[in-house]
Amino acid sequence: MTVAEIDAFLAVVRYGSMAEAARRLYTSQPTLSRRLHSLEEELGYALLLRNKGVRTVELTRQGEKFIQIAENWKHLWDDMQKINSYPEDYLLHFSAVNSLVSYIIYPAVHTFLNENPHVHVVLESQHSYTSYTRVQEGLLDGAFVCNTIYNRSIQALPLWSEPMCLVAGAGVPAWPEMLPNDLDSRHEIRVPWNNEFDEWHDYWFGTKDPGRVIIDQMPAVEHLLRKDPTLWMVAPVSAAKQIAESSNAQLISLASHPERRIFYIAKSGYSSEIMDQFLRHLMGIISKIDEISIIAEGLMK
Repeated sequence: MTVAEIDAFLAVVRYGSMAEAARRLYTSQPTLSRRLHSLEEELGYALLLRNKGVRTVELTRQGEKFIQIAENWKHLWDDMQKINSYPEDYLLHFSAVNSLVSYIIYPAVHTFLNENPHVHVVLESQHSYTSYTRVQEGLLDGAFVCNTIYNRSIQALPLWSEPMCLVAGAGVPAWPEMLPNDLDSRHEIRVPWNNEFDEWHDYWFGTKDPGRVIIDQMPAVEHLLRKDPTLWMVAPVSAAKQIAESSNAQLISLASHPERRIFYIAKSGYSSEIMDQFLRHLMGIISKIDEISIIAEGLMK
């Protein structure tokens, strides 16, 4: 299995025809066809249905399932090439959950790079459990996650804890220290922040009430709140402040609210000097947010 073969398959899937895929890859159709046949022979099953006179591509059942595998394979290959792209001391390669990237990590990276112009950053946005896999495989220096799992080869360092509060559109009846069940769940934007939030949500709203929208992309959340003033959501304070400001929404404390804890995970025994520097820089920024409780005090030194 080669990069050229995987690229050929993904190009056919992306562009829908052999002719267009060959043009995009700057190769001939016979060459593209040979690559696909070679890939199918190695796999032991057909990926494409080949019908005479049909220009568009149709995938077999196995071909449909292979798309995600091919994309993951290409992603891993790209990661392997990055290992030698920069001197190790100057490369910072890590991941974080989407909400952290949007409201905390990216601003911290921006100021860190201003202070360290020699550093190169590869920042990925991933769910917590995906990050565990990539850290264990040695593809990331570390990751910032909201949910932890037991893994003997990975150490999880708790960094900070923050309360969650209500972000409510102007049309939502809301007041300080209100109870969660005073809210109309039919107008909720629900983000799966962490396991503790899910448990809190199930307690107050039940397991059969999914809310109006379930989403974890922060720009989309802000867009929804701006467009519909009857919507509301519960969010960690670091995100809630910025979401409320950008969407002209109310920011309100709840009488009962969950907490979000953030952890840094890395392979046990692994140390990256540049990652340690970034951690200290990040914690310095976090410490200036009044509502956040620092857990990893040692990183503040």
